[in-house]
Amino acid sequence: MWKRLLVLCSVLLLFAALVLYLRPSLRETGQRVDTTSLLVSPNDMAHVRAKAEEGDCDAALLLSRHYMNEELQLEAGTRWLRIAARCSNADVKASLARILMHNEDDPTTVTELNHLISEVRAIDPERAEQLESERKGMQGLH
Repeated sequence: MWKRLLVLCSVLLLFAALVLYLRPSLRETGQRVDTTSLLVSPNDMAHVRAKAEEGDCDAALLLSRHYMNEELQLEAGTRWLRIAARCSNADVKASLARILMHNEDDPTTVTELNHLISEVRAIDPERAEQLESERKGMQGLH
């Protein structure tokens, strides 16, 4: 049974590698950045980074997910999430707010967090209330 499982995993990994290899890069196709993926291929990294630096929120969100989930670099992921949060997406703003809640010792972070929650409130008042509730719970832990 373990041998079959190992063979199946190997086949799936080879298939994934083949798909990534054969997939044309974003640079070549000019297509929009796919934010459903967590993985940015090496071929696409420069293009996605350039788009994010130009203010493309989808590209910045993809980089944030990549750095947080694939590279395990919270600081880099948070940097790109801040750029993605400039757009009016309450989910992205709420994600950034939840990360910032872990560092409310810094006055600059508190100001940024208050501003984010205010922006979320303008888009989705219920979500803002939920964030405030989570924040109070986090403050109780400190």
